[in-house]
Amino acid sequence: AFIGPEAALPEDRDPLLQRYRSELSGKRVLLLLDNVADSGQVQPLLPPPGSAVLVTSRQAITLPGMTRLKLNLLTEDEAQQLLVEIAPHAKAAAEQICELCGYLPLAIRAAGSLLAVTDDLDPFAYASQLKDERNRLEHIGTEGVEIGVAASLNLSYERVASETARVIRLLSVFPGTFDAAAEEVVCADTGHAQLSDLVRRSLVLYDSNTKRYRLHDLARLFANSKLSDEERAIGHKRHAMHYRD
Repeated sequence: AFIGPEAALPEDRDPLLQRYRSELSGKRVLLLLDNVADSGQVQPLLPPPGSAVLVTSRQAITLPGMTRLKLNLLTEDEAQQLLVEIAPHAKAAAEQICELCGYLPLAIRAAGSLLAVTDDLDPFAYASQLKDERNRLEHIGTEGVEIGVAASLNLSYERVASETARVIRLLSVFPGTFDAAAEEVVCADTGHAQLSDLVRRSLVLYDSNTKRYRLHDLARLFANSKLSDEERAIGHKRHAMHYRD
């Protein structure tokens, strides 16, 4: 953008970074680095003084001088407002639909878009469809979004190590919140190391006030769909024995 589309750029990394910093020197530029994997990906792209960087990431990262802002789920009112903006006729059923979508913006946008383009889909009938946990992700669908909830979760799932993926699957046996001690038993996760990694990756929610964890409702349904019958039997047995004792 600064040197023109026809200008040749260095092939090697170091000369390219030098040119990058040289072009930004003395300018006031806002850089948006979206969907960053880790801080190492950002470090070389930090501009000279005078510019600013806005970084979005699913994984918690830290950089010198960075101000972190954690985005939570939508509130009930925010979720219903988003749904009704997309599908005004769904207002009466908005509370039910948003709750079943777990107040997740991506899910609400997909659900609202489906209602907006399907004239004969009654909002209350759609809410009844969403109550079926086995097919909820399928019913939310992909209308009006670049990637559906299931596909988005799958992208994150495929990026983690096999041991971490195993823990994600076993976490689906918890119907609600749980503490670290229970997770260590059910998931055979010594020192809840994998659980902490999942929190950093925003795949597990952590409440610092109650010291308890939980999977988002839609993430739990996704994780459960990945469980083998053997893993499910083992997980439920460990879960039962832990709380019995």
